[in-house]
Amino acid sequence: MIFQHRTGTGFDDYKKVDHPGEHASSLQKVQQFDLCVEFGATGRDNMTLFYKTVIPVILIFLIIAVFSQVSYSKPIETPVGSKAPLIFGRLDCTLCNVLVSGIDALLKQDKTDAEIDQFVVSTCINLKIEQPHVCRHIVTEFADELYFVIERSVLSPREVCGLFVPDCVTAGNPFNQTWPIEIPPNKPAVQSWPTPAPGKPTLRVLHLTDLHADPDYAVGTEADCSNHELINTYAFCCREFTDDKTGKYKVDGRDSSIKTPAGKWGSIAKCDIPYRTLEATFEHIAKDAGKLDYIMLTGDLEPHAIWDYTKETTTTIINNINGLLDKHFPGIPIIQSLGNHEGVPMDAMAPRSIPEYETRGPQWLYTELNKAWSKWLPASTSETINYRASYSFMLYDKLKIISLNSVYCSSYNFYLYINATDPDDTLQWLSSELLSAEKAGQKVHIISHIPTGDAYCLQAWANNYYKLVNRFEGTIMAQFYGHTHFDHFYMYFDEFDPSSRPTGVAIVGPSVTTYSHVNPAYKIYTIDGDYDGSSFTMIDEDTYWANITRANEEDKVTYELEYNRKAAFNMPDLSPASFHDLLMRLTTDDTLLDKYITYYHRNDATLKTCDKTCRKKFICAAMTGESRAEKTFCKNL
Repeated sequence: MIFQHRTGTGFDDYKKVDHPGEHASSLQKVQQFDLCVEFGATGRDNMTLFYKTVIPVILIFLIIAVFSQVSYSKPIETPVGSKAPLIFGRLDCTLCNVLVSGIDALLKQDKTDAEIDQFVVSTCINLKIEQPHVCRHIVTEFADELYFVIERSVLSPREVCGLFVPDCVTAGNPFNQTWPIEIPPNKPAVQSWPTPAPGKPTLRVLHLTDLHADPDYAVGTEADCSNHELINTYAFCCREFTDDKTGKYKVDGRDSSIKTPAGKWGSIAKCDIPYRTLEATFEHIAKDAGKLDYIMLTGDLEPHAIWDYTKETTTTIINNINGLLDKHFPGIPIIQSLGNHEGVPMDAMAPRSIPEYETRGPQWLYTELNKAWSKWLPASTSETINYRASYSFMLYDKLKIISLNSVYCSSYNFYLYINATDPDDTLQWLSSELLSAEKAGQKVHIISHIPTGDAYCLQAWANNYYKLVNRFEGTIMAQFYGHTHFDHFYMYFDEFDPSSRPTGVAIVGPSVTTYSHVNPAYKIYTIDGDYDGSSFTMIDEDTYWANITRANEEDKVTYELEYNRKAAFNMPDLSPASFHDLLMRLTTDDTLLDKYITYYHRNDATLKTCDKTCRKKFICAAMTGESRAEKTFCKNL
């Protein structure tokens, strides 16, 4: 159903012009909103029924869109390879268009932010979308950014919705159009993947990601948050969620006893881990993991309570966790990348091209990160960290580390909808860094947070990054990411053709947090070592996990080897060609795919309900190193 506006007031003045009946339930829900909420006297008496009932709900849906990106449910309910928000899996294209059109019109009527905020909070509470505390604070957190962007965005409503609802994507969507960066010509001849000689020195490298330690985790609180009609469940559990007036835990507005108490060491639920579990993890690694040459941490330190983010709390968390790292791993280089949850609000990292950068930009954050990271980095990195939160340096004579701020590709970094063209020239900077390494005969490892194969990443950025991977396939020896919380990988292919030669692999590390419904895990890589002629390729990969259910039963956190990549999947090496061969075997070997899916989630619950279509999605996700390009990469599956 597509709505066409006519002169008049309210929903009765919209006529159905296409696809009759297709979205009746969505329209019914919107029509009912005015029955649930009392608007009150706020000086909008001249506003039409449409604006009174629908416009403020737009903000609710946009905020829920941001909010529910942290609330992806049990593993099998998650779009494979994506942290796309749940709410837009249920919001159809028509409803989204109506909502976004409305808020744009309201802003053009010069309605005050305070007026909109007041009604949005009331609507959120009365519809029981979230706990009252969350409703109030989520509006405070995101409203200003959303108002600012929508007033200045060049997008049409359909294009805005196309960012979140696949059915709304149009050929004219500017975020599906690649903006150019300069790709250096004269690519060297492709060489065979190097095979390190036996007995050569090696490096042992720890990969941590998505720590999400929650200082407000409360043992004994509800781990299985109450069901709600609109977004199924509250997005975050294991906290003292209470009704603001009575102070009692609520389920659908009723007092409730705890059904599933949060465990001392964590819960396999929509919960982050308590700090004690993070410190126990660091203690275990420091004691039992053996010699480490360096550590990679690919972002996301803050808990998922995105409604409570402030500059002060984020700064405290950054300093606390970096202090823990320094305490448990003295003398070991720690190389970090920025996560989207470091933003305040989440993902809000405006490039310098936007208006009011001095007050809206993330300079405060980049300054704090620069201070926190400086103990492990050379002074030469300071300028680029302060400018774009990316940096490069020579870890060894022939190994360059590049830490890339991929929050500049986040589809929830709303400032990009004002101008998304290579924010702060970051990909052009990456191209220059890769070219200088190529000319010097150096090898490169890239660490970053949001992988380019994930739908969270804007396609234009992902497409340009993919081009750089192909151009510099002889220089980029490894790519390490986080963000999804799952254990998987993405492939890159020559000419963007999955039937051609593989050019690269991005390893996505499993999260230390249990959010959502996963056990904590980390990886240790064996890398070709620092010697003359080293390839600095990945030689081996081990993944360790902790069974949180058992930890609560035994009152201690114990990590053990979950699997070795080469042994588990019968891989001769960890070259792009070997990963591609694994991918092809997954298409025909159901037992092998079962193993991959089990390791992906750190449990086997998914296998019970994963049908043929579901299983194909796991393979498609690994094949797609460019976000939102499944039709290109998976057409022959």
